[in-house]
Amino acid sequence: MGKLVRAKNIMQDHKVHYTPEQIRKLKCEGWRVLIGGILLHMILGVFYLWGGISVYVASYFRQYDDSITIKMMAGVFPYMNIACNSSLSFGVKLAERFGHKLVMLVGMCIICSCVFAASFVTNFYLFVFVYAVLIGVTSGVIYMLPVQCGFKYFPNNKGRVSGLIVAGYGFGAFIFNFVAKYVANPDGLLPDLLVKEPDGTSHKYFKDEVASRVPMMFRVIALCYAVLAFIGLILVKFPKDLHLELVDEHEVITKEGQTKAHEVAHECETVSQGLKSRPLRFLLPMTITAPFWGMLIANSYKLYGFYLGKNDAFLTLVGSLHSVFNGCSRPFWGIMLDCFGFRKVFFVIVTAQIAIIATITLIVDWDILYLLWICFTMFLEGGQLAIFPAVTTKVFGHKVGPVMYGFIFIGFAISNLLAYVISTELNASIGWGGVFWIALGISVIPLLLNFRFPQDHQW
Repeated sequence: MGKLVRAKNIMQDHKVHYTPEQIRKLKCEGWRVLIGGILLHMILGVFYLWGGISVYVASYFRQYDDSITIKMMAGVFPYMNIACNSSLSFGVKLAERFGHKLVMLVGMCIICSCVFAASFVTNFYLFVFVYAVLIGVTSGVIYMLPVQCGFKYFPNNKGRVSGLIVAGYGFGAFIFNFVAKYVANPDGLLPDLLVKEPDGTSHKYFKDEVASRVPMMFRVIALCYAVLAFIGLILVKFPKDLHLELVDEHEVITKEGQTKAHEVAHECETVSQGLKSRPLRFLLPMTITAPFWGMLIANSYKLYGFYLGKNDAFLTLVGSLHSVFNGCSRPFWGIMLDCFGFRKVFFVIVTAQIAIIATITLIVDWDILYLLWICFTMFLEGGQLAIFPAVTTKVFGHKVGPVMYGFIFIGFAISNLLAYVISTELNASIGWGGVFWIALGISVIPLLLNFRFPQDHQW
């Protein structure tokens, strides 16, 4: 007769039986869902693309308004992050009401349309609304939905699922960094238009030869996004009646009739209970302080590189490779999370991050070391973005975990805004070295919080 795996359907009174063959088919279907989720997250990687294209876009808008500065452009990154994080929890609620597929379809149409529309905008503030606010909010709505779909098929491997799907975030930025440079700056020209800013600092912009290609850059990227969205939406699905999480967590019946019982894990029952809980009091400040360094570098690696006298071709390579490290790190750290638990993995990430901050000013004269330090920074940043969704679901449970992550992810937005304010407002007075010392101090805080984090909280 073979082995039958019996799972209790939590939505109905009757019981559902899965044969090993059925489970194998579901796992194959799950891999297709993971691939679709990765493709959709490649589009959401428009967030990390900004660090590589901001100078192009600033040069373009200065054709219409010479008051536009690099400092104003740097604000787009945290604005988009705030917009994204403010809508994360709404995406889960919308998907519960209208269906995951429909919400993702509408969201992807909005993102592709906004990127295309951005190519026709000549007013900077309208551009911020279209590119940062509309795309940011829509990205936040979609962000957790492909991950939720993956959790449905691989409920006991949340770290791996989260890591694999959000890896697309980094790979998307890697690919489209090259696409942007190929369209906007195919000859690898350097920004050589020196402009003295109102705050007394000086920055270099590209001349019209590069700036005039920015609209075409956005149109090509929009077309590529549309193709990826079409394929991803075909592959991804969310079967409401599938409850594989109960297969391995309740009872397994063998052909001899022997039963192995497992204790049902208690979960957080309501969002209100989660908001008042001890884990949230740790996770929120950890997501504010730990990502600070990565957010700072993601937004400023190119500006800092220009400050050091490095050329655009090299910095484009840095941006593309750091996106690869960002993407590849996520499944790696997801596996580490499943194997060793949150506190050990997070300790390694933050400790390594502190070492990088403490030594970056010592290695900037060597291009290869500058590249490696930036790439390792994003390798660690990718780890944080991979483990926090998984640990949130593990701590709070399947029922409210994805919604709670929407609240916890607000910490990333605060961290990004904090990095922007410090790097732009204090940079002129304390220099990059002073900014890095502040980043070092901020990075010690999550290390201390980690020692007391209640990863096995009992509800």
